[in-house]
Amino acid sequence: MTSRKMPYELKTNFKPSKIDVDIVAVQGLWANPEWTWKKAGVLWLADLLPLDIPNAHTMTFGPIPRPPRPQMKPSTYLLLDVFILGLLILGARCHPWRTLAFTMSAALALLQAWFYLEKHLVNLRTTPATEIHDQAIVLLAKLMDRQKEEQDSIPMILIGHSFGGLVIKQAMVLAANDPQYTTIAKRVQGFIFLGTPHRGARLATAAKYWWFQSALDIRAVLEMNSKILVDLDDSFLKLPSIQTSKSIYCFFEEKPTVYGPPFFHFSMKAVDESSATWPDRPAEGLSRKHSDLSKYEKHDDPDFQRISKTIQKILSSLP
Repeated sequence: MTSRKMPYELKTNFKPSKIDVDIVAVQGLWANPEWTWKKAGVLWLADLLPLDIPNAHTMTFGPIPRPPRPQMKPSTYLLLDVFILGLLILGARCHPWRTLAFTMSAALALLQAWFYLEKHLVNLRTTPATEIHDQAIVLLAKLMDRQKEEQDSIPMILIGHSFGGLVIKQAMVLAANDPQYTTIAKRVQGFIFLGTPHRGARLATAAKYWWFQSALDIRAVLEMNSKILVDLDDSFLKLPSIQTSKSIYCFFEEKPTVYGPPFFHFSMKAVDESSATWPDRPAEGLSRKHSDLSKYEKHDDPDFQRISKTIQKILSSLP
């Protein structure tokens, strides 16, 4: 299947007059750029982090936001749930209406699922195996373009949420083997991985029950210990700059995520601790579900403070 390409951008969130560090946040696969790093309208990279690190230039890398799509209100979800439940009861109790009732309930359930996915995800037809490499190339190109506008000696910290962490690792592997990206590779002084499936995601196993084709690609790439992820992880960890770096930190979710509309859902951790961490690298659990690992609305949130202090720790270790 051909991947549907999307335009990507490196967007500035906060730019001080004097820049001491560039912080680039890379979002996950299919994530909606409008809410990946926001909670209750608060973009922590622009609204909270500068309170602790005023000279940090923060940027986000992700797809250019698309025009608004139709949305379904929570009350409509609930009404549809009640109607679907009524149809299922009718089909179970009235044999003459069984086929029609079950067909209508299935159609309404699919309609619910479509609106749910449209609200929370983008680019459903993207092939993950292709996207890791393609996004890494675009990320490096965008960083090179930005570097032409600024000093190439400014240190950089990369933050990857979920699949975004895989893109970061691929970018570092590519940069280490391509002379044109040497300055980018040297500038990167620290990494923060938020729920990155270094060795796969349990959610990929559930993908086999999804009807769209990209689910097959997801399972092949993101299932536990897939060859693609194992090879990428091995290549990344063997980079000389990574082997000598002490500024690599992992955070993992402690709460499960609920998937699907009300009454027709299941819950699970998208990425287990064992996959989101490395035995020999610092790791912490955050009392949040997977998507909330990248969202903070209050400066005194203990989880945000952990992220902020980790960034400060990386900066304090720079020569």
